[in-house]
Amino acid sequence: MKAIIIALVMIIMCSGSVDAQELSYFSGFWSTEYYQDNQKIDKKEFESLLEADTTAFELWKKHEQQMVYGGIFAIAELGLLIWTISDLSNDKNVLGPAIGTIGAAIISGIFINKGLKKKRDAVLHYNEGLNQRTSFKIEPSKSGLGILLTF
Repeated sequence: MKAIIIALVMIIMCSGSVDAQELSYFSGFWSTEYYQDNQKIDKKEFESLLEADTTAFELWKKHEQQMVYGGIFAIAELGLLIWTISDLSNDKNVLGPAIGTIGAAIISGIFINKGLKKKRDAVLHYNEGLNQRTSFKIEPSKSGLGILLTF
C-alpha cells in the first residue's frame, strides 16, 4: 500500500507543464515598446527571448536587415527630393531627380513594409511555439517493462 501511495505521489509531482510568456510589441511614432505579457521590457531583452526560437530569431534578423535597406532608400529619397527642389528653383530640368525621388520612395516603402511583416511573423512564430505546451508524464512502456518518461 505504501508503495502505491509513493508511486501516485511521484506521478502527480512529475506530471506538470511549463508555460512561457507571450511577447508583443506596439509601434509608436518615435519608438517601439516591447512587452512580455504585461511587463514592459527593453529591445535587447526582447531579442534575447527571440533567440530561444531559431526560426523566429532568423525572421527578426531579416526584419532588421529589411529596415536598414528601407532606411538607406529613404535617405536617398530625401537627397533626391532636395536635388529636385533645388533644380526646380533654378529652372533646370527636374525629370531625372523627380523620377529618382519617386523610385527611391517606392523601393523604401517596399523594404519597410517587408521588414514590418518579418517583425510580425517573428513574434507570431515565437508565440505559436508557446501554444505547444511542454509537459511530461510517466507512462508504462509499450513492452510492459519499466516506465517511460515522455515530453
